[in-house]
Amino acid sequence: MRHVVRVAIAALTLFVAAAPGRAQQASADSAPKKVPNAPDPLPRRGFNVVLLLGDLQGADAQDSIPVAARKALSDMKDFLPYKSYRLLDTQWIIGGTSGPALTRLRGAEEQEYELELRASPLLTPGDPRALSVRFVLRDGDVAGAATKLDQQRSIEQSQKEMAVALFRAETGREIYQLEQERDDLTLQVNKGRQQVEVGMQNPDEVKRLATRLDSVNRRISDLKRTQDTKAEKAGGRPVIDTSFRMDDGETVVVGTSKVKGGVKALIALLTATSDRPKASTK
Repeated sequence: MRHVVRVAIAALTLFVAAAPGRAQQASADSAPKKVPNAPDPLPRRGFNVVLLLGDLQGADAQDSIPVAARKALSDMKDFLPYKSYRLLDTQWIIGGTSGPALTRLRGAEEQEYELELRASPLLTPGDPRALSVRFVLRDGDVAGAATKLDQQRSIEQSQKEMAVALFRAETGREIYQLEQERDDLTLQVNKGRQQVEVGMQNPDEVKRLATRLDSVNRRISDLKRTQDTKAEKAGGRPVIDTSFRMDDGETVVVGTSKVKGGVKALIALLTATSDRPKASTK
């Protein structure tokens, strides 16, 4: 009997000793699993466009020009020959990732311009702020002149402009996608060439990627030329058409275009910002 009691006590002791372990295991199993942090969504891009009129003559008066634009002009003073600048117009644009942003800017003497802006992140390792930007400023005054002369556009002209706008939107989406592919291929080719030098990559694979990159660049150039040709036929002559790289918070002098007489010129500046979520203070 004593032997049976000892066995029972031993079994009870083992059960009590094992219970905390089982409770901890059950608690661990019931605890919510930690999910790896999902990548942050791409921030909304905001762009401030400033259109100026530079003059080779006259005194310098920049009081009405935004501070960031004034600083950019100061940084470029050795390359810009103009003595004075006059603010013509400024616009804020929210740039998406699915297509170009469009707006209109007011020029000198009631002239209007149409701006098409496309921006995409370069996704460069170690430099998340880098952007690839295409900036196209077109002459939009032809339609305005027709309104002043005729007070009414012809049906034929309206249909032509609608067709050009539709074509521009369609090709704009294709160019945007191709430019993203171009940026990705450029990174792959550059990285592949470095790996070939140390024997970690097949040279034929890098050559294949470089050939594809050349093909994409040619397609982009062809689409841009076709866009410009159609725009010119409809009256939308490109005034400034350029592609470049910039960072969040940076202001760049995009380009210049001389106006009639050659003494004055349009000057476009662009500032990039992003709506990034603030870090939690908890």
